[in-house]
Amino acid sequence: MKSYITLKNIKQEYLSDQYNKNEVSFLNRNIQKIIEALISDLKSITDEEITIYESKIYFDDVYFRQSATAYFFRAKFTNDNEYLLSIECLVDFDKIGIKPKTEPRNENLKSFHQNLLSKSNAEEFAELKTLTLQSEPKTTINQ
Repeated sequence: MKSYITLKNIKQEYLSDQYNKNEVSFLNRNIQKIIEALISDLKSITDEEITIYESKIYFDDVYFRQSATAYFFRAKFTNDNEYLLSIECLVDFDKIGIKPKTEPRNENLKSFHQNLLSKSNAEEFAELKTLTLQSEPKTTINQ
C-alpha cells in the first residue's frame, strides 16, 4: 500500500533529520505526500472518491500516544458527505489507523464500514493494511 511506503520514507528521512531541529517543518513539508497516498489507498479499497478536509500534526506531545509523532486527518467521501473518518498515521510505530465517526448511507460504503468495524481494535481503529480491497475477487468454494 502506498500509504505505508510513504510513511516509511517519511520516517527514515525524519530520523535522519531529527538532530537538525527542523522536525515540525519537515513533517509539514511532507504532509501532502501522505495525504495523496491515503487518498489513493482508500480509493483502491472503496472504489469511492475521498477528501481529506482536516489535518493535524502531533509532535512531542506527552498527552498523545506516548509522545508519538503522528499525522491526524479527518476525511469524507464525495458520494456520502455524512460518512466521516478519522485517520491516524503514527510515524514512530509505522501504523495507520482508520476510525469511522459516523455511519454511511451509500451501499458501497456500508460494506467498507462493516469491514472497518470487524477489523477495529479496542480504540475502534482498524489498521489500514488489514482492510479488504473492493476490487478483490470473491472466492467461493463449491462443495
